[in-house]
Amino acid sequence: MGTGLGLIAGANKFQFKEKYDALKANEQKSLLAIPNKKLSDTQAKQKDLTDLTTLLGSFKGDISSLVEGEAFSKSKVDATGESASMTTTKGVKVSDFDINVKQLATKDAYQTNSFSSETYGIFNDVGIIKSDGQKEMLKEAEFKITVNKQTFTIKVNSGDSLQTLNDKILSATNENNKKLSDFVSTKVLDTGHDNYRLMITSKEAGIDNEIVFGSAFKLDDPNTAEFSKAVLKKLGLLDAANASAAKTELKKANEQLDASKVILGGSGYLENIQKQVSELAQEKELKYKAYTSDSSNPDNIVETEITFKINKDTDLSKLSDSERKAVFAEFKDKNDMTQQTKNWVEYIKNTGEELNISYKDSATNQTKAVSINKATNFDNLTAEQKKGIQEFFETSRENYFINELDVKAAQTKYDGIDAKSNHVQTAQDAKFIYEGIEISRSTNTIDDLIIGAKISLKKEGITNFKVSDDLDSLTEHLTTFTTNYNSIVNSLATSTGFDKEKKTAGSLQGISEVSKLKTMLSSMITKTDSNGISLSSMGFELNEKGILTFKKSKFEEAYKKNSEGIKNFLQGSVKYQELSTTSKTISQKVALAEGDLKINGKEITFKKEFLDKLNEQDSKVTQEEYINKLIEAINDAKIDGVTAKLGKENNIIITSDGKNALEIGGSSEKLLQLGLEEKTIRTIKTEQTGVFRTFKDTLDSMVGTDGTLTKYNKNLEDDVKKLNEEIKKTNEEIEKRYEILATRLSMYDVILNKLDNQSQTITALTNAAFANK
Repeated sequence: MGTGLGLIAGANKFQFKEKYDALKANEQKSLLAIPNKKLSDTQAKQKDLTDLTTLLGSFKGDISSLVEGEAFSKSKVDATGESASMTTTKGVKVSDFDINVKQLATKDAYQTNSFSSETYGIFNDVGIIKSDGQKEMLKEAEFKITVNKQTFTIKVNSGDSLQTLNDKILSATNENNKKLSDFVSTKVLDTGHDNYRLMITSKEAGIDNEIVFGSAFKLDDPNTAEFSKAVLKKLGLLDAANASAAKTELKKANEQLDASKVILGGSGYLENIQKQVSELAQEKELKYKAYTSDSSNPDNIVETEITFKINKDTDLSKLSDSERKAVFAEFKDKNDMTQQTKNWVEYIKNTGEELNISYKDSATNQTKAVSINKATNFDNLTAEQKKGIQEFFETSRENYFINELDVKAAQTKYDGIDAKSNHVQTAQDAKFIYEGIEISRSTNTIDDLIIGAKISLKKEGITNFKVSDDLDSLTEHLTTFTTNYNSIVNSLATSTGFDKEKKTAGSLQGISEVSKLKTMLSSMITKTDSNGISLSSMGFELNEKGILTFKKSKFEEAYKKNSEGIKNFLQGSVKYQELSTTSKTISQKVALAEGDLKINGKEITFKKEFLDKLNEQDSKVTQEEYINKLIEAINDAKIDGVTAKLGKENNIIITSDGKNALEIGGSSEKLLQLGLEEKTIRTIKTEQTGVFRTFKDTLDSMVGTDGTLTKYNKNLEDDVKKLNEEIKKTNEEIEKRYEILATRLSMYDVILNKLDNQSQTITALTNAAFANK
């Protein structure tokens, strides 16, 4: 066709080109007018639909945060006071409360004595006097540092400087592969005027992180301990080491006394006996028996009577244990020991504790045990059992008295040590009062008191916390919701409206999928739930054009009056009906074994101690005690949402929060003995769908993967593709036909040119012939 058209293009004489172009243009206009119009209309729909679905997608994204509860989960914390601050995670619900900070948690910090250089040797002049009276200078030594139950050995030599000691502390490890640098930080400080000190500070606060210095010792080398003490003394830390040892001794003494208090209570024997001693008018001679080796025959042990004297000024804590026992025997309360023993048995019964006490059975000459518990009746015991209990009571009183003296001696020793000079700061736990209970923590950041809340202690004093929903955040989301809703309404007004002046309709007018969207959106805005709550009742209003307005003040007012109702309306709610089953009266005592009782598939078993007691031949377990232990076993099983409690007729009530079915299973025989039966109680759930969930579901049905507008948009894409193919095909057919026509016209052009040339030749010959005549 190119050659032919070229000819045509040059053949202006016959005007084939102009006629060819005109004819082709007329045919293209005729055949392509309808598909081109359809394509233009479809593309306009496609553009407007894309703009609309983009707005709907953005709207859906913002609504998702409302559906998932993000907007409702933020809390606002108002604090009155400066002793503490608090932050909360999303969704945390905390009641108003006060926190009274009594003391802050602090780190432990020590400083060494001052030295004139940080690089010169600090132990050059350290030495000890040995047992033979000779002085020996330090070559090498070691001492201990204990932090958080981890003990480290620090080895030093005479040439070590303050900086070298610093490096050795930081590089120290122990047998547990722990690094001391993980527990303490150190720094050589220039305190001025060529004075240098080494600071040693625990990395974490709290009593558990106190730094304890101790001397080293070796059984085969008594000088090891002496050199260790000399090094600590040089550093100015020996008093701290001694105080730590005394503190440990005091702690152990108090623990022993506390153990005695469990058995006897706060009896105060020391106070009573010390009062009697202080009132002595003259010295009193006391005696006790001791067993020693015979001087003439060391292998022979002989009983010896030892005599000692006390007076009104005697410090009983400085006496030996044997002397203390003699003092107790002399001054103890000896009035009616049988009644005292009986009173003590009642005390044990009231505490709920159980004691097994040995006694000698004269009939069998065997040692047996008598149990003191809630069921014990002292008057019903045998004389031998009473005697065994009284002997135990007497021994316990004597031990209590000795423990009291141990505590006093340890306290006196501890108080006599001045370890404050280089103790810059003492490790202590934070102490505060919450809900009337004094609580201690090793840190000033408390994140285990209230789930989802972090409390930071700042200083001593009281702070009141009021936790409320963050309405600013919520109303911001609702304002965004309103803006996006109106953007969609405006887009629909443009794409589905009719311009009366121009008499033109929007590209999406009459599209059923789009028309449904307008109806669905407006119906959700005007929706009212069974409680009479609607968007209009909380500050949302629609004008005559369908534009939505939101009044923040009206919403906040409605929310404060009925926050739960508004949350349920907007976000939705799921409520589960509590499930319960009540046993019949339990008159038997079943020693639960595996498979006997299951609740929600979990085995219910007794603790070994109770099971052993239950299985004793003459078991004294009462029915009341058994039922309480059964309730305890069920609750200890920690079954999600399940609890057990005591009923009114010697029975139990098992309840569930209803989130899961309540299933009772096990051995039919044992269940019957427990007043239960195998059963399953199904969950009963009441669900309210929130308006934002409805919005999201509606938008999913429109612009989701299988949404109606998504499908409609796919249809438009298919229509555009088909129309483009149709237009392309029609153009190709026209081009093909006109290519044939062009070829023919080219041939005609050639022929006509030849004829024209021939005509011109004949004319020229004719003219020449006539001219020759």
